[in-house]
Amino acid sequence: MNTKTSTRSPGFSLVELMLVVVIISLLAMVAIPSYQESVYRSRRADAHAALMGMQLLQEKWRSVHTSYATLNSLATIGASSTSNDGYYTLAISGNSSTAFTVTATPTGVQASDSCASIQLNQNGPVQTSEDAKKCWNR
Repeated sequence: MNTKTSTRSPGFSLVELMLVVVIISLLAMVAIPSYQESVYRSRRADAHAALMGMQLLQEKWRSVHTSYATLNSLATIGASSTSNDGYYTLAISGNSSTAFTVTATPTGVQASDSCASIQLNQNGPVQTSEDAKKCWNR
């Protein structure tokens, strides 16, 4: 009579553990880029707020002066060259008596955003391409 009994120790086999690792890594490959894009999109609100604030300051300046202001002249009334949270730097170009363009360029952790810059002029958001439209959509 054979008295050997097979006893299996409780736990997981190496194959089962490797399967779990593979599943987790596949989920991470999908989730991390999606999360990162969501973070970039939420930080664009910082640029939108800064650009809209700059547009209000430009219109305020224009109501008293004969042309739109440069960033240096706006600094006298409290305009900043960076957004509130610091994710974007602001630049003003094309100033005249009838036009201006403000550009928000991502810096720091936001520099890897697919929206290289976001622009606004006297008529509102500048959306010259599908990429620019994506940058203004929330």
